[in-house]
Amino acid sequence: MPVRFLFLGRSIIKTIPMTPKQIKTAKKMTSVKAALDKAPSGPKKDLALKHYQAAEKAHTAKNEADTNKELDAATRALA
Repeated sequence: MPVRFLFLGRSIIKTIPMTPKQIKTAKKMTSVKAALDKAPSGPKKDLALKHYQAAEKAHTAKNEADTNKELDAATRALA
């Protein structure tokens, strides 16, 4: 798999391709965020937002298992 480079001014940042698992998680985050944005205000949305924020934190820490767990909890909270 080729490695791409991103040029920012004088800096060169090596970008590493995402794995299929990471791509799936990123798409899931996008989907849950869209559902969260469309949801009406209320306790369900508040709970889902807390889970989504926890998923973002886990995603930043590169913890796929916790990210998916929190995204699933956010989806259940909106149901």
